[in-house]
Amino acid sequence: MRKIFLFFTILLALGCQRHSVHVQQEVKQQSVIEDVCKDFSQDVLTSEEIAHWDSMNAEGGYLLVRGAERNLDTIVNHLHLIFTTEP
Repeated sequence: MRKIFLFFTILLALGCQRHSVHVQQEVKQQSVIEDVCKDFSQDVLTSEEIAHWDSMNAEGGYLLVRGAERNLDTIVNHLHLIFTTEP
C-alpha cells in the first residue's frame, strides 16, 4: 500500500511541476482537461506500470482532478481519470 501511495504522490508532484512550468511558458491558457490528458498521454509506461494501472482500474480506482471546466470520466494511457468542476 505504501508503494501505491508513493507512486501516486510522485505522479501528482511531477504533474503539478509540469503543469506550472507548462503554464508559465505558454501565453494562451489550455483547459485543465486538455493539459492533464496531454501530460498523461506523453508518459511512457513500463509493462509493470500498465499492469498496475489496469488492475487498479478493474478494482474501481481512479485519479480525481478537481477544478476542470466540465465533468468528465475517461481513461488516458491506462490511467482512469475523473475530472470534476468542484474545487
